[in-house]
This record gives sequence, C-alpha cells and structure tokens, in this order.
Amino acid sequence: MGESLKGTGAGQMKLKPLHWDKVVATAGHSMVWDEIVDGSFRFDDDLMETLFGYANTSIKSHEEENILSTSSKSNTVPPAQIFILEPRKSQNIAIVLKSLIISRKEILDALFEGQGLGTDTLEKLTKMAPTQEEEAKILQFNGNPTKLADAESFLYHILKAVPSAFTRFNAMLFRTNYDPDILHLKESLQALESGSKELKSRGLFLKLLEAILKAGNRMNAGTARGNAQGFNLTALRKLSDVKSTDGKTTLLHFVVEQVAQSEGRHHLISQNHSLCRRIGQSISTENSDSLTAEEKDRSI
Repeated sequence: MGESLKGTGAGQMKLKPLHWDKVVATAGHSMVWDEIVDGSFRFDDDLMETLFGYANTSIKSHEEENILSTSSKSNTVPPAQIFILEPRKSQNIAIVLKSLIISRKEILDALFEGQGLGTDTLEKLTKMAPTQEEEAKILQFNGNPTKLADAESFLYHILKAVPSAFTRFNAMLFRTNYDPDILHLKESLQALESGSKELKSRGLFLKLLEAILKAGNRMNAGTARGNAQGFNLTALRKLSDVKSTDGKTTLLHFVVEQVAQSEGRHHLISQNHSLCRRIGQSISTENSDSLTAEEKDRSI
C-alpha cells in the first residue's frame, strides 16, 4: 500500500512493536481496507520516532536488584508452616486474603445463603480457586490444620465446609455482574453499529483505521507483522498498551492526536478555499455594479 507499507529502510530507527493479527485479503470479498487510499494520511514520523523509538530496558539498576533481594528475603516463610500448594501460589493467595475486609465465618455464611458478598470480594475469591489436583490434596490432608500456611488453611476450612465453594462463588459473581454486563454489551453493540455506519459513510473512523494501519506498519517494519494491508480489529485494544519511552503517552493518544491535527488542517484549508470563493464572487459582483451605463452598453 505504498510508502507506509515498505520495509525498514537503512536510515529508519527501530520502534516498539505493535502486536496485531494481519488480515489476509480474500478474492471476491470486499473489506474496509479496500477503501484506504495510499497518501491520504501521513503521520509525523520524527515525532513517532521520538516517542516510540526502541530503548534497551534489560539492564536493572543496583537499587532494583537490592529491592528484589530484600523482597525475596522478606518472603521467606517460617519452616513450621505446612504448604500444599506451590509456594508462589500459596503466597499470592495469602496476600489476597489479607486484603479482604471480611471474616472467614462471614464468607461461609454467605456461601450457605448464596448472597451477601460484594463484587470486589467475589472477584478476589474466584481467583483463589485451586485446581482439581490441588483441591484433592487439600481435602486429603489429615495432619494438624493449625500447622497449615494461611492460604492452605483458608482453602481447607472452606472446602471442608462447602465442597462446591468455588462453583458457588462463580455463580454468585455471575449473578452480581449480570445486569452491568448486559448494559455493557448493549453499549458495545451500539458502538459497533455506530462504527459500521461511520465506515459505510467513509467517515472519521475510516481515517483513524488508516492512521493506525500506517503507524503500525511503521512500528513493525522489517518484521513478520509489518507490511500489513489490514489488521484484526481486536488490535485496537492493544493501542493503549504501547507506551512511549518516557511513559507519558500511548500509541492510542498519538494516533488520535495525529488524526485530529490532520482533520484540523483539512478543515482550515477547506475554510480558506470557501473564503476565497466568496471573496472572488464579491469582487466580481462589485466590478459588475461599478460599470457605467455606457460601458454596459458597449459590453452588450
């Protein structure tokens, strides 16, 4: 698709990648990408290199290493506790448990009643769910429960009381989120319908897709992801994940600002052309009115 689809040139700086799924053209099947004309939009390449130029961040500072070293030491658990889960998972669950502002008894009461837990609590609890193998090991434990680590102790008492505890947590969370999820889906469908109308009218959304396509091809130049003629729209959600080297802006902000500036320039040019036409018509009318009767007769 012209200049924006070429590979990396010798003088081009390597940019952060945009991970997208390229769309392959299908014969006899029209796509929105067929509407994009090369050269109708150009972004500020120098600004893009300044914002998203590749920076090596693989070297950690001594301070970071010291923090990691201190953290690993502080995470050492007393040997008296009994672990059943993988140590990291056990530690992560223990951290989440400390963030809960509800007691184990209140959680059990809510499980029996099928209600009484907020969305935030339910989301945290569902993330603690053990695998079938882990659950079997916990239920088969026949030692002293008071010796279990925090995560194992919590799971042991919950599963002993309610074997289907995490199935219930998921059901409660689904019921709690049902109305908000339905509303979100309706809003998403409205956005999709609006976007489809924009594409059909060759509106601003098409211009935005063109800008993203060209910016993404520049960022992915020289790789298998580059030289794309189109991309899957799920890539739109990744634009905010690509941040500038200083962390102050994202690819989404950059592309939107570039399109806004481009549209602003086009609007100004259009206004100037319209003004020139009006001025020309006005001058022509004034000249016509200033002609003397004799001049008009001669012109006839």
